[in-house]
Amino acid sequence: MGEIFINYRRDDTAGEARALFNELREKVGDDKVFMDVDNIALGRDFREVLTERLATVEVMLALIGVNWLDAKDKSGRRRLDDPNDFVRREIRAALQRNIAVTPVLLKDATIPAEADLPEDIRALVFRNAFELTHSRWGSDVNELIHRLGLVAPPPPLRGLHRQARSLGRRRPPRRRRPPRRADSERRSALSLPSSACWSRVRAAIGITRASRAGKRSSGRASSRQIRRAGTPKRSLPKPGAGREASRGPGAPRPGARRRAAAAEARQISAAKLAEAQRAAAAKEAAAEAQRLADAKQRTEMQRIAEAKQAADQAARDKAAAMATAAMVTATSAQATASRMAPSEADTQARLMAAVQSGKWIGSISVGLGDYGIWRSLSWSQLDAGAAVTPCTKWAGTFGPEDRARFLVSCLGAASYFNRTGMPVGRRASQAYWNTYCGQLASALRLVGQDRDRLIAVCSQYR
Repeated sequence: MGEIFINYRRDDTAGEARALFNELREKVGDDKVFMDVDNIALGRDFREVLTERLATVEVMLALIGVNWLDAKDKSGRRRLDDPNDFVRREIRAALQRNIAVTPVLLKDATIPAEADLPEDIRALVFRNAFELTHSRWGSDVNELIHRLGLVAPPPPLRGLHRQARSLGRRRPPRRRRPPRRADSERRSALSLPSSACWSRVRAAIGITRASRAGKRSSGRASSRQIRRAGTPKRSLPKPGAGREASRGPGAPRPGARRRAAAAEARQISAAKLAEAQRAAAAKEAAAEAQRLADAKQRTEMQRIAEAKQAADQAARDKAAAMATAAMVTATSAQATASRMAPSEADTQARLMAAVQSGKWIGSISVGLGDYGIWRSLSWSQLDAGAAVTPCTKWAGTFGPEDRARFLVSCLGAASYFNRTGMPVGRRASQAYWNTYCGQLASALRLVGQDRDRLIAVCSQYR
């Protein structure tokens, strides 16, 4: 049986390829299955190794998953459209050798259409395919091996070899020789003594017992005679008298020592328990203090956040009130113009027509200068009241959010130019305009996002 080559795409069926590789190695042998990850040594050119193996294998298993056909590279190009794609190159080489190329369908994948494949691997569509399912993996792998005609190698006979070697070293059992005649005679000579010998032994034992009994009786008689003669009787020592004498008059008894040792052990245990209780109480007090500190910190942070939120809301309310006041001023100016004499009204009408006919060029300083030149006004005469008409007209081109900020910047610019002596019709420098925008935001007492937004709108239309 030749070698099996597993062709797969890593970002599509890497896990299934690994599982199939392990199953085939176990069933048909380690040297019969090739997979690029495990069978290419470090430092080798994998292109050369793949070319060598593709020239010798007899079976190729092309694993096809649901993303096999439409897999794309980093540039968004389909991988199969690249002639140097390794999956395409391996299948092309196997089809050119006309070996068994089996499409293995995984994850409910299907054989792609002939038109969806490149020209050099379209023959793969007409090769008989096999489906591997997750629920019947073991039985499907066995069926694949059976249908491919793969035969597993026989198991090694390691146990039989050991048993044969042990049988070859075993010695035959040793035969027992029959006892000799001299041995039997020696055993009979060492047998029990005769009855005559036993009678002599019993007589000697009786004489010895009788002599011992006589000695004991004579000794008892002599002791009785001595007591009758007035010899004082020796008193036997009391039990434990020797131990009492050896301990001395003031030495404690063993029971007292044991009780003292037990009492000392109880005192040590009580001291350890009290120390553990004090440590636990100190730990609990520290934890409680930490909890109180955390709660105080959270309360302080919440108070700061609420104060900041209130300040921001007040700034927004002030900006809205300022915009409302500006709009009211503009409205009152227009109402005043409507109540003027006919000649002054005609002049305002011509002014409004000129403003409406002119285009907003995106510059407050240039626009106000042109307006002052048209009205023959100097900066000392062009104040916030005279700039209401053009500023209101230009503010109408802005959205609702930036309209009030632009109107405030335009009206304030007229007063600032009047106060600093800015030449009529000249565009202000960036530093000059930045200074004005900052002073305007400070005068309005804006902070945070409201200040940044006003400065951004003011700086945008220099």
